[in-house]
Amino acid sequence: WKLDTGSNPLDAAPGELTLGSGHQSVGASLTAVTVADPAAFFGGLSYTHNLATGSEIGRYRPGDSYGFNLGLALALNLGSSLSFAYDHRFTEVARLDGATIQGSRATTGILSIGASYSSLRARTFDFSIGVGVTEDAPDLLITTSLPLR
Repeated sequence: WKLDTGSNPLDAAPGELTLGSGHQSVGASLTAVTVADPAAFFGGLSYTHNLATGSEIGRYRPGDSYGFNLGLALALNLGSSLSFAYDHRFTEVARLDGATIQGSRATTGILSIGASYSSLRARTFDFSIGVGVTEDAPDLLITTSLPLR
């Protein structure tokens, strides 16, 4: 469940920067993993239902999205690994007061390579670089994370 954090972009003044999507959504995913040392293969399916929201210009209904991902994680030693993944997502058309918003359907595909390092103190650092392979995807996606246990 994703809350409607930030301001609604539909209510923004021209040129105003808004943060957040302005609507709530509910999602689910299913992931499968199989291990063949030193590799782990993974794949998954996901679905997100975006809830309608009211704005000054009308009732906005973002399109739902669904997708899949496939990948491989390869252990280099006890503390480090490399990963290769592909993530593909389809987003349906959005509607404003029941009318279709032209150009709102999107298909995004991202091919990424990443690395993970775990220290002896149970700290992990993840880094990945993704390249968009569809027209709607971002050209470059850089992700870092420091998961806490």
